[in-house]
Amino acid sequence: MDKNINSEFLLSSYLYQDTKRKLKAGELGVILANDGIGKTSFLVRLALDELGQGHDVVHIALGQTAEAVHSRYQTLAVDWTQELGEHLVVDAHLDHQISPYRLHEVVENTRRQKACEPALILLDGYDWMTAKVDERKRLKAFKEMAGNQGAPMWLSANTVEHPDTIEHASLPGPMTPYGSLIDMAVLLHSRNDSLEVILLKTFEQTPPAQPVVQLAPNTWRTVSR
Repeated sequence: MDKNINSEFLLSSYLYQDTKRKLKAGELGVILANDGIGKTSFLVRLALDELGQGHDVVHIALGQTAEAVHSRYQTLAVDWTQELGEHLVVDAHLDHQISPYRLHEVVENTRRQKACEPALILLDGYDWMTAKVDERKRLKAFKEMAGNQGAPMWLSANTVEHPDTIEHASLPGPMTPYGSLIDMAVLLHSRNDSLEVILLKTFEQTPPAQPVVQLAPNTWRTVSR
């Protein structure tokens, strides 16, 4: 483990402690939260887990600048170094939509131009609410692309529902119609000055009823387990 990664907290170790396995190539994870709670930071923490092991990560950021995303990595890593940065590719777009063809093009160009072999693909800021196409078809294409690249994929999604109204082991809007395509779903909930990480779906298993970990919102260090 790279010394520049906060070894006190590997987010993936909490997510997968019950399932006993991580997402595999072509599988899809989704992080859900109300606007401004920390979806991008969640994805960055997952990426840092991989970067600390010398693995490549492709982070496609929609509606954001590359500078803002890089700044998040530098903030959440204990000591950001050029070595870590060499394994990270950030591709930023002002639009909140991206087609499967364009996503494939971005990842494939990254592989060719930077000799990158992604262990993780992140799609951050995707707008599920205003999609003009068959979303199931698009999600299937995203998963197929990730599988062809030999990597799992995580997406972020806004939810307008209050977290306390979401039933255990169920998906809130706008995820409900796509449950069969989502392999893992995580809810991020701000409560009492901490962030609760709640599993809503873990493959075909029943997720735990309680949060898997609580985090300090500014540092993302562990508050309780």
